[in-house]
Amino acid sequence: MADYVFDFEGLLDKNLYTDGLIFSETPQLCAHNSFASLSKGFDEHPMQYLGVDQQFYAGTRCFMIDVYEQNGELVLLHNKNFNFLEGVGKGKSFQGTHYKFEEFLTTIGTLLKSNTKSVISLIIENESTVTHQKIKDLLGKLDLYKYALDIDPNDKTLSFGKIRAADKRLLVYAERGSKDPTINIFSTQFYKETTYSLGDDKDCIDRKEGRVDFKNMYINVLVLNHFYKFSCDHPSKTFLASTLSKFPYYMSDYYSCNEVNAYKEIESRVDKCKLLHGFSSNPTYIAVDFVEEGKDGGALKLVSDLIDKSFYPRLTKSNTATSNSFSISISSTIFNTLIFVTGGIIGVANFWIYLKHNVFIHYRIGLRTGHNEPWLFNLPRQR
Repeated sequence: MADYVFDFEGLLDKNLYTDGLIFSETPQLCAHNSFASLSKGFDEHPMQYLGVDQQFYAGTRCFMIDVYEQNGELVLLHNKNFNFLEGVGKGKSFQGTHYKFEEFLTTIGTLLKSNTKSVISLIIENESTVTHQKIKDLLGKLDLYKYALDIDPNDKTLSFGKIRAADKRLLVYAERGSKDPTINIFSTQFYKETTYSLGDDKDCIDRKEGRVDFKNMYINVLVLNHFYKFSCDHPSKTFLASTLSKFPYYMSDYYSCNEVNAYKEIESRVDKCKLLHGFSSNPTYIAVDFVEEGKDGGALKLVSDLIDKSFYPRLTKSNTATSNSFSISISSTIFNTLIFVTGGIIGVANFWIYLKHNVFIHYRIGLRTGHNEPWLFNLPRQR
């Protein structure tokens, strides 16, 4: 499992994403279906464990979301249906506790205002009624449109420093809709993208579907999708295994997130993109489920190593607890086996599930580097 890195000191933006780097050529960690987290009620098939602000402090700078319109309100859903086989599933978020787009953007706004060097990208899959104008209007309502980037992200002179100097630190892509020069929202004609399931693409296949052809030399922004259609097995997904077992023909897509997001697995696909398609630079966005998972440092370490191999050790040393720290954890496999064997202790099982879903995702205790006193912090949490 990758180290949890809660970068409250902003080292990524200060020391990794330095002003001289060209935006489109600089890899960034992207959270696939960032909204579909356990903390927001997507309990039957979550695709993230941490909330959006937690994802940010764990190194994420790009957020994929699906925006739909229901009864005149913009909400975050997946495939706009209640059928588990066709989307994220019918968890609580499909039964009355919809994650509102406005709430999501409010969180993004707080992050931008609190982290003045951060550059955040949104990749939006929007249904046809969710026009670029409606997205712009909501950004304006929340006083966020002023941050919207107004320069083509493929511009090879567009550096992080140039973005920061103009304070245009929010880059918004929206799938459906043509680029209107009066609206600073970019369509799919401004980026390339691989297919969206490792079950179909272990290499680097052009998704197309309105995205720019890989052969187009003028488009430099590349989205490398690295996830399965039905996600991977995260230790916290207590109920997912039993749900998926009803559909054995999907089990070939069911792997440990620690393995799926392993450093070498993602590195291999980055190399294949370069080899197969002659890309001169690394992907702009590397999108994964459960951003904090991954053997040998996972996606965040790979992203940082592609920019500066000396950075990740400094980041973890500065922002994580030392080897003297401790946290309560248990293998979900071992735990589930114990529960199966000792099925009579239902009370213990329920208590453990409560702790995992309501306590451990929000608190960690340890000794912080350079400090002798215990360090207990409440992770940023969406309200």
